[in-house]
Amino acid sequence: MCSLYFCMIISYFMFLTLKIYENSVECSTSEREKIKSNIYQLQMEILSINNELSFPSLHPNVMMSVNHDIDELNRILRNNNFESDFVKFAVMDKLRVLEEFKNITSQKIRLLMIHKDNLRRKLQVEEANLKKYED
Repeated sequence: MCSLYFCMIISYFMFLTLKIYENSVECSTSEREKIKSNIYQLQMEILSINNELSFPSLHPNVMMSVNHDIDELNRILRNNNFESDFVKFAVMDKLRVLEEFKNITSQKIRLLMIHKDNLRRKLQVEEANLKKYED
C-alpha cells in the first residue's frame, strides 16, 4: 500500500514537471512569435518610409530645381527692374512659397530619416532577441 502511494506521488511530481516544461516551451514559443511579429512590423514601417522618401516631390532633382528657381527669383529681385509693384509682389510671393516648400520638404526628409534610423535600431534589437530564443 505504501509503495502505491509512493508511485502516485512520484507520478504526480512527474506530471507537474511535465506541465511546467510545457508552459515554459509554450511561453518561449509565444515570445518568439511576438518577436517575429515585431520584426515584420518594423520591416513594413521601414519599407513604408522608403516608399514615402521615393515620392516625386522628395526627389533630389526636384529640390535642385527648387533651389535653382529660388536663386533665379533672388537674382530677379536684386535687379529691381519691375514694371509695376504687382509684378514685384508676385515674384516675392512665389519666392516665399518656394522657400517654404524647400524648408518643409527638407524637414520632412530629415524627420523621415531619423525615424527610419530609429526603426532600424529597434529592428536590430528585436533580431538579437530572436537570436537569443533560437540559440
